[in-house]
Amino acid sequence: MRSTWIILFMALGFPTVSFGQSTPSFQDVLNRVKQGKTGGQSVQNPTPKDSFEPRQRAIQVFSGIYEIDLVAAPGKQRARTLILGSGERLIMGYGLKPDEFHFIDRSVQVRGHRFRSAAGQFQQAQGHLAVSQIGLAPGEKPNPDADAALPTPPPVRTLDDFIARAGRWSLLKASIVNVTSDPQRGAHRALFKLPDGTRFQVDYLGSEQAGRWRKLQGRKMVLLGRPRLAQPYRVDGPTALCPTTHPVCSLL
Repeated sequence: MRSTWIILFMALGFPTVSFGQSTPSFQDVLNRVKQGKTGGQSVQNPTPKDSFEPRQRAIQVFSGIYEIDLVAAPGKQRARTLILGSGERLIMGYGLKPDEFHFIDRSVQVRGHRFRSAAGQFQQAQGHLAVSQIGLAPGEKPNPDADAALPTPPPVRTLDDFIARAGRWSLLKASIVNVTSDPQRGAHRALFKLPDGTRFQVDYLGSEQAGRWRKLQGRKMVLLGRPRLAQPYRVDGPTALCPTTHPVCSLL
């Protein structure tokens, strides 16, 4: 029986006892096991390896159109974006990178992986892409205006142009028809007209912006924004008008 206890104690990490010493009861041994103690040391339950570490996704190749925001929200930097064939937009970073200007408005291939947001350990940040390599797609040519301060997209003058540039930054050459406001909701909206008569609207204007635009009714302007195919046609913001002090306006 004593040899059986010695084997049990050795297996549990307890020091063996001589025949002259008192032998712990079975209940004492069981209590220590339940407390997770062997040899006086606590047994730590291992934490899953990835519980508190961002999971790195496998490197993939993404194909799409390279784009830089013409207009950024107040206090924000312009995003560098890859537009996939599905229309999904993957943000590759912020701020201008002149060495990548020749990719603007061109098909590119990007090697990289999506990554998790630092704001939430267990929530994947949709629409972000960590880039390890980028290049023009096979057969694609670099943007010929890459030496400019910022290459700008082709102008939109007709409905066909509007449709072709849907979801992408555009220079819409249009006149302001009117600016309307809903005092109860504090909502402001501007209606524009392209040279071919196509009308579209810009929603959710701020009161200051609406006031400035109202003074320009009837004038031909260049609107910076992203066309959206809806009924009625819309241009999504943030938006800006040229001529104004906006940096892009000086390039036109």
